Amino acid sequence: MALSVRYERDGLVLPRAIGGDAALDLVNTFAGWDRPSAASTRDYLQSYEHLVLWSASVGMVAEADVGSLRRAGRRKPAAADEALHRAKQLRTAVHDLLLDSAGTPSDVALETGIADRLALIVNRANSGVSVADMERTVGMPALALIRSGGLLLVKAANMGRTVIDLYPRERITEDFNALAERLVLPGAVAAATERAPGGPAAARAALKLLVRGKDTVRA
Repeated sequence: MALSVRYERDGLVLPRAIGGDAALDLVNTFAGWDRPSAASTRDYLQSYEHLVLWSASVGMVAEADVGSLRRAGRRKPAAADEALHRAKQLRTAVHDLLLDSAGTPSDVALETGIADRLALIVNRANSGVSVADMERTVGMPALALIRSGGLLLVKAANMGRTVIDLYPRERITEDFNALAERLVLPGAVAAATERAPGGPAAARAALKLLVRGKDTVRA
């Protein structure tokens, strides 16, 4: 089972809206907050056209206006670049408002309840830092642990596949599947698996059949 977090529209790669709020999804258009040096390769808002299509996907721009906005951007590229620049400035401001310098939820995030939508996912490596230390530093419990599988990820990416597709029996795939099950129908999956004929294993197999058609994440 592959967890789809991005898709293509008109040949442009865009992130799926998973934050439950346009402000959070705007922050998620950048996947390099932990690695600024990789900013250019981790930014979904690569152009003004990306911005327009993403804005439509989260309801900030009406679909009926998408075509005219894209045409306007082509006619006035300087204005389009300025709009993109301001959108990225807003994205940084929202990120910094929700997370403090240590990466923990800010007072604003806690007071508004947005902190409940933030999650810590730990990619395990032999760093000598315990999960408990990470949880104390970040100020939240880990939603999931993903065991390291760097070589497998690289091999899968070089073949244009996902590690989940290519190595279904590896432990890193088990971890991704477990995370996906927690995110799909949160709270209902565990209860449903216990009641399902054949028990939890049969229910998990059925769930995988239901989501098998989803787009895969490609590195």
